[in-house]
Amino acid sequence: MKTYLSVILILIVTSYCDAAKVLYFSNSAGFEHTAVKVVDGKPSVSDVAITNVCKPAGIEVVCTKDGSVFDGDLSGYDAFVFQTSGELSQGSKQHPEWALTEKGWQNLRNAVRAGKGFVGLHPATDSNRSGGSPYEPTVPEKITGYTKFIGAEFTIHGKPQDAVVTIVEPSSLPFLTAKGKSFKTFEEWYCHKNFADDIHIFALLETAGMEGVMYDRPRFPIVWGRTEDKGRVFYSAFGHFDNYWQNAENMQLVLQLIKAATGELKTDLTPNIKTVTPGANVLRQPIPPYVPTNNVQNTNNTMTAGSFGVAWIGGDGTLQAFDGKTIVSGLPSTKVFAVSADDLLGEGSDQLLYLDDDIKGLNIYSFKTKKLLGPLGSNVKTFTTGVFSTEESFPSVFVCTFASDTFRWTRDIMNKGWIGLTGEFSQAASGKLKPQNQIDDFVVVTSGNVYSFSPKWLSYSKVVEGKNIVAALMGNVTASAGDEVILLDKDGNVLLAQNGGVEDLQQKAKCVTFGKNGNGLATLYVLNLQGKPAAYDRETKTWREIATTQSNAASIITRTNTDGNGHSLFVLAGDKLCQVLPNELVVEPPKTSVWLNIGDNGNVAEYKYERVVKPYVKTLCTPSGRNILRDSPYDHVHHHGLMFAIAVNGNNFWEENGNKFGKEITTSINKQANLLTTNLDWNTFDGKTILKEVREISVTNGEKVTLLNWQSKLSPPSPEQTANLDKSSHYYYGLGMRFDKSMDKDGRFFSDADQQVEAIRRDERLTKCRWMAYTSKLNGELVTVAIFGHPTNSIPTLAFTMGDAGKSFAYLGISLNLHREPVTIEKNESRTFRFQVAVWDGEATKDVIEKTFKEYAATK
Repeated sequence: MKTYLSVILILIVTSYCDAAKVLYFSNSAGFEHTAVKVVDGKPSVSDVAITNVCKPAGIEVVCTKDGSVFDGDLSGYDAFVFQTSGELSQGSKQHPEWALTEKGWQNLRNAVRAGKGFVGLHPATDSNRSGGSPYEPTVPEKITGYTKFIGAEFTIHGKPQDAVVTIVEPSSLPFLTAKGKSFKTFEEWYCHKNFADDIHIFALLETAGMEGVMYDRPRFPIVWGRTEDKGRVFYSAFGHFDNYWQNAENMQLVLQLIKAATGELKTDLTPNIKTVTPGANVLRQPIPPYVPTNNVQNTNNTMTAGSFGVAWIGGDGTLQAFDGKTIVSGLPSTKVFAVSADDLLGEGSDQLLYLDDDIKGLNIYSFKTKKLLGPLGSNVKTFTTGVFSTEESFPSVFVCTFASDTFRWTRDIMNKGWIGLTGEFSQAASGKLKPQNQIDDFVVVTSGNVYSFSPKWLSYSKVVEGKNIVAALMGNVTASAGDEVILLDKDGNVLLAQNGGVEDLQQKAKCVTFGKNGNGLATLYVLNLQGKPAAYDRETKTWREIATTQSNAASIITRTNTDGNGHSLFVLAGDKLCQVLPNELVVEPPKTSVWLNIGDNGNVAEYKYERVVKPYVKTLCTPSGRNILRDSPYDHVHHHGLMFAIAVNGNNFWEENGNKFGKEITTSINKQANLLTTNLDWNTFDGKTILKEVREISVTNGEKVTLLNWQSKLSPPSPEQTANLDKSSHYYYGLGMRFDKSMDKDGRFFSDADQQVEAIRRDERLTKCRWMAYTSKLNGELVTVAIFGHPTNSIPTLAFTMGDAGKSFAYLGISLNLHREPVTIEKNESRTFRFQVAVWDGEATKDVIEKTFKEYAATK
């Protein structure tokens, strides 16, 4: 009997000693989810759920919200579970003494590194964040240690909704394996950024079709794990709602993650993020929200543009700015009532000028130094800027006060105050109208009349009288080289003052603006009374409405493109800042691209097909997930990743700016995993279809190589027509790619026929070959890219290259040689062109490339 009892006692003690012990920490320094709330002293919903699911598994759970526990001895715990939020060093709102101190954090991290485990649940990534814009990654040196430890950080979420979760197979978590390849569920879906490159992904969120701009991004991880030295770290994004914790099936995932953290459940933690979701850290850049003001009369009062981007006065009266990628943060929060831009400080980039709504003082904000200068003076009614004399290389600012006084301020005399000038004005505009002028001219509006002001003579002369003008702009919008002033009267009539006369342009508008075209002329734009943008045609003297998908815009502005070639047009419409394209107005773009992936995992290529002039492959990744392509660089904004364009019937489909280029319109698209099939109409600028295309793009894996296959089947628009692929094509027209900026220098082109090279211009070459390759360093690591023309093509492969010997940017493509040998596609006929692009990590030898080419050439 004693022996029997002794065995029982030994078994009990042994079982107790082997039982795992977990510390569940649910402190909320930030937003407190109801699942972790303690009500009337009772355990929270999640406390009960985790305790109940772990108890049958022999796992003891200790629940706490007091971070000071981590200051002590943690050796008794096998794993730590966090469902926390906010800056944990601050404790909670009611209990700051519950802080997770720096000592506690170091103890925790050291315990995990020594072999213990960690599990983060739902808001755990909302703790100790790096911060910043939810649509902009954090610079590596500013990512917090906690974010690196847990594997990513929360940025933003949209409304709760159903979404598809994809399981990364084979999964070592039984809960996910039982779900099959994917499942749909309802959740508050967290978006994350700053994903660590060593995480192993168990499950992904499929963002396609989700509502909310924050989900307009490639799919990204929601359940993952990683190793921390000898320890194991896991995270699951599920668990916003109480009913999640009350569902026994869902609790099995939590239990399995805890078992994996303690080491009881063996899991594969081999990093796979680069192959499964190479776009995980690609964050959508949203158009900032805006509530428009009413009765806008002069675009210069409410919107402006400069080297920094576009800025405007928000619906709440504060400054907003968009730099072309994201919302600009850190702007002054004061109320303002007028904005403009110029380089008044001589920084080489524009500053933002604005009038403070309280003291009516002029302020200058520098985007370069993030500093504010001002207020300069007070009681200012309106202002303008311009170069005052030939001795100045930077602009002055001219203001008119509510006391009807006019002053000038210049950077060099800022310590001397304002210089008084003659006259007064209620609106002002400046601009260099005559090329021979070394200083800017001005026009001012006073009591509805318009005067020109000569800085040289400090004198005024009347331009327009008796027209009740409310706004004035300056710019050459006709073929004349003379002075032109664009005016808007109180009834909304748009007028053009030129050579002493006034012309009614037969258009009523809310406000006006113009964009420089780089040829000494400008395009005049207005918002008509319906709030739709319209452009003035100087040759026909007619107006063309350029946006038909949106109305009731409030203000309009242009911004010179970063390459100096033309301009972009923006309006404030509805509650959005929108960019206007030639025949449409982009408000809240739907999905504009699709990803091609290999198998169920591994996004490889991103194909952009909407809101573009010519659809193209924007992203193409090496086997390790590194993108080799560059989209729309400043020096050639019409270069888009991997693109296909030629000239047809004398219409140029290669360039994009202006009103003389065609557009490839996607009429249908079908994507299945690694294969994309799409139909396109090649339209002239005025919308006439002159060519049809059936395009197929697919991605596959070769031996340590990513392969992209491109096929374009071209035919006339109808059986009765022909299509001329004609000589107006340049020697580089065809299929070509622009590489990542880091690959522009120190690269090497080579082919199977190096001796057949024809020099065209500077470092541009045409080579008769079967394949052409380029080896260079992508952000410091070698990659090799090769392009093949299929032997069945009716035009032999003629490779086009530029950038060898580091003389200019690197470019690789296949020319269709139409500049010398045009092709006519006859009635009821078609022409098919097939290409392949191969991408290797590292340096690929000629033998490897030749083998890959032969395998492609053998395909039917």
